[in-house]
Amino acid sequence: MRSRLLPTILPLAAASVLAAGAALAAGRLLEGMSSAAAYEVTWVPRSEALRLASRATRLSFADYYWLSTIQYIGDPQARAQRYPKLLPLLDLVTDLDPDHGYAYQTGGIVLSAEGRLDESDRLLKKGMEKGPNWWSYPFYVAFNHYFYRGDFAEGARWAEIAARTPGASSNISHLALSLNVKSGSTEHAIAFLSELRKVAKDDVTAKALDEQYRLAVLQQEFQRLDAAVERYVAAAGRAPSRLEELVAAGHLDRLPGPDPFGGRFELREGKVHATGRDQRIGARREIPSLIRRPDPSSPKAYVPPGAPSP
Repeated sequence: MRSRLLPTILPLAAASVLAAGAALAAGRLLEGMSSAAAYEVTWVPRSEALRLASRATRLSFADYYWLSTIQYIGDPQARAQRYPKLLPLLDLVTDLDPDHGYAYQTGGIVLSAEGRLDESDRLLKKGMEKGPNWWSYPFYVAFNHYFYRGDFAEGARWAEIAARTPGASSNISHLALSLNVKSGSTEHAIAFLSELRKVAKDDVTAKALDEQYRLAVLQQEFQRLDAAVERYVAAAGRAPSRLEELVAAGHLDRLPGPDPFGGRFELREGKVHATGRDQRIGARREIPSLIRRPDPSSPKAYVPPGAPSP
């Protein structure tokens, strides 16, 4: 009698355990929805229990947390804290729905824009392993290496992987070649981002790419002004105090316009600064005793505006 009941009892017991887990998760979820402020993420569940649910239920949870992720990215307070719950949210969404291509792509871009390069790389590589076969994943990894870390060889390797992925833009192979044979001019970073902006399919991605594009233009202008300061120091034996001196001495053909973030360029103790966003990224040309190159490997190499120092 007992043996005949086992095939019936065991599935019911398993279903009861699953239902209890789902009820607990739902209760916590509703509690968070009712008590949290707008766009605040109070709790991110682990995916292990939710993955026991049916496919339809998993996709419903994934869709809910993807919408929460988008709202979280847009929350100024979350950004000021450098998105402490962003990677757990993205891992949850992509664990429940491995085919959610935009979660890998958008998450990778936002994380890199916040200077969290290792996390960005990990999420993008997870997309390459488990997600749809999108060329943009290795392309963004290439950009992280090339633009943020100044590692042109590794950037070229990933760009070549992207170029070989079905559906890749025909221009990517040319960018990969440029990274292999040239020394990392910011013109190539601008070309990278121009290409990506053309194919951005959602507002969050487009906004993050636009910010990175302006950052690349900022680096290009820093390089132009740094070179003029270096020439001035070599000729005059002292640092300039105003940008106008560079033009008057013939080391700069024109004064810079506004910086890409709405501020202005200025000299402080012989160093070029931008008031809109005073950030330098990756390998930079160093002007002896005047310009100090930031260390890309240091956690303090990138601190977003308004974010606490690491």
